[in-house]
Amino acid sequence: MASKLLKRILKGFSSFFKPAQTKQPSVMPEPGKLDDDMEGPNQVNWELAAARWYPEMMHYCMEREKFVRDNKIRIDFGEPPIPSFEYPV
Repeated sequence: MASKLLKRILKGFSSFFKPAQTKQPSVMPEPGKLDDDMEGPNQVNWELAAARWYPEMMHYCMEREKFVRDNKIRIDFGEPPIPSFEYPV
């Protein structure tokens, strides 16, 4: 009797400390791409999702670096820096 109880307790603790099994969220179709798909939603391909935004983020980072460089040059020549809210990026 005691061994069965001990096994149940140990099994309960082992299931409690198991790593969480998470599923990736499903892809929501864009408004123009609604169709009668009977298979259900697909899983997110995170590499493709990131690849789509990567060029835009690289452009943003390059523009911010250019802005910081321009401001450092302006400060070195005694001019007031451009406030970040006035910069187009």
